[in-house]
Amino acid sequence: MKISTLRNVLTGKSSVTDLKDEIKTELERYIKLSRKSGSSIPVRVQEDSDYIFDSSALIGLCNFFIRQELDGYELSYIADAIHLSERITYKDKRIATYITEMTDPEINGPYTVNRAKKTIEEMSI
Repeated sequence: MKISTLRNVLTGKSSVTDLKDEIKTELERYIKLSRKSGSSIPVRVQEDSDYIFDSSALIGLCNFFIRQELDGYELSYIADAIHLSERITYKDKRIATYITEMTDPEINGPYTVNRAKKTIEEMSI
């Protein structure tokens, strides 16, 4: 996944379909390995730009999930990529916590639509 693609999707310059197409091949392996308990799952991030991940980006990601434009695996993969990237910084420390909740359902439990709605509510305060 390219950071620039993620940024373009979250700023409305590209469609979420562009991001999904970009991670499609990687996601197949991610899903297969995530179904095996205790497996290591590679996440590829092409760090082609810097990105300051702010509350509007987090809310956008949650909205894609709520509207079912991203499924749980896609959201988890993207959150893992965000979390692992050295060129993405968080505008607010709370954002890092919310992104971590979206990663690795085996450890954090499945991320739900209700949790995404609550995240948006908490970020709007």
